[in-house]
Amino acid sequence: MLDQDEGLRFTTTPLRRRGLARATATGLTTLAASLVLFSTGARAEEPAAATTEAAPAEAAAPAEDTGPQFPGKFAGNVALISDYVFRGVSQTQEEPALQGGIDWSHESGAYFGTWGSNVKFPGDNSYLEQDIYGGWATTVGDLSINLGAIFFWYPNAETALNYWEFPVKLGYTMDAVTLSAGILYSPDYFGFAGNAMYANLGVAYAMPLPDESPVGVTLDAGVGFTVAEDDVITDGTYVDWGVGAKISAKGTWTNLAVTLRYTDTDIHGDDSDARFVYGVAYAF
Repeated sequence: MLDQDEGLRFTTTPLRRRGLARATATGLTTLAASLVLFSTGARAEEPAAATTEAAPAEAAAPAEDTGPQFPGKFAGNVALISDYVFRGVSQTQEEPALQGGIDWSHESGAYFGTWGSNVKFPGDNSYLEQDIYGGWATTVGDLSINLGAIFFWYPNAETALNYWEFPVKLGYTMDAVTLSAGILYSPDYFGFAGNAMYANLGVAYAMPLPDESPVGVTLDAGVGFTVAEDDVITDGTYVDWGVGAKISAKGTWTNLAVTLRYTDTDIHGDDSDARFVYGVAYAF
């Protein structure tokens, strides 16, 4: 999923102390759900006596009962991007990232998933970010609502980077235009910055192309504001913004997409300066 508040993240990654940053959401992990199948056994019948009369056609056997099915549905994604940028800050020191995730959703609106990306922070041996999340999403007319919880896990971090974040996101669709807004709260941002909040506004426009066009194009723009109790990169507050384009293939390659994004912040540093980020993603 490509969330505006998380930058170039294919299906949304940290900020760091004086350069420790999380970029948008994104090592790969997989989520698996097992299906319990019940089969019915049938006792072998004795052979019938020989006869010269044509045997009547047998009735079609009833479909075998496969037992209860696992509720909900699964979806996955994998992506390769030139730089993992989260809220305007590189999480890989401007190096490429391989990312992927898997999600489960239910018709009730409940969802659960996990997403991972390689990371590289100065002064720390962390190489993996693993996000585990769940929540509830629904739509009321053209309004979408998403309430959730996300745990950001850095398995081998030398410092305490793990933290929780609780997002509330709204979206409103008007024909080809979608407006979005979100507020995300963390009680211990990146494990060291204390109480923090991130607020963002975004707009996306699906370009009206002919039906025979081999691709679909969506343009987007957004701005976000980070405020933290303690130092994150500067004095605990900064602004990030970006514009981007997503080109989605149709037909045989309908699940393939290419993205290009320009992102910047109001702070200066090797990991937070203006940059172009590009990548390719596949959903399944």
